[in-house]
Amino acid sequence: MHDVHHLERTSGRPAVALVSSTFSSQAIHQAEALGLSQPERHIVLAEHPISDASVQELGAKAELLYADLRRQLTTNVPCSEARRRRLRAAEPSALCAAGA
Repeated sequence: MHDVHHLERTSGRPAVALVSSTFSSQAIHQAEALGLSQPERHIVLAEHPISDASVQELGAKAELLYADLRRQLTTNVPCSEARRRRLRAAEPSALCAAGA
């Protein structure tokens, strides 16, 4: 989220973070702490887990991300309530809340 914040601030271009679904609430918390308006617009969720996926599984996950990624980067449509709920489904971890 720090990279997204920095890129938008320095270039004025829209940016999004690809975030594993398990870490969505932590990403929201970080975006809010950084002062990003509409934090949900800066996050595209990848289905967890990622690190142990095969090349084929990663390709399939990437295909699922494309439409969401393109929409978030090219439109100013406000996030739906369903998207907000999905991204905010869990409380941030204690480490995230402490600023780690």
